[in-house]
Amino acid sequence: MTDQEPQFYCADKEGKEHGESVLTRTLKELGIQHIVASKRRPTTIGKVERFHRTYEEESWRFRTLGTFLRYYNYERLHRALDYQFPAEVYFRDLKG
Repeated sequence: MTDQEPQFYCADKEGKEHGESVLTRTLKELGIQHIVASKRRPTTIGKVERFHRTYEEESWRFRTLGTFLRYYNYERLHRALDYQFPAEVYFRDLKG
């Protein structure tokens, strides 16, 4: 998920989409769906921005991005998730 900045999203001045960004094409080739956040929805993109802040603050302790992501999703309790792990919440919600 990204915001609608030009490096992530191709649109003209009126907001009409025109073509894919390099990022969108690359993600598509990798089988990853590129979701673009709606304008003026800070709670949506705020989750992504909060992840980036946490990564900047805590990633120095990990050798690789993969190691950090495992910690972040499976070992680090999140106050916003009622002190649960993101993977726990995600997989529980998938089950319905």
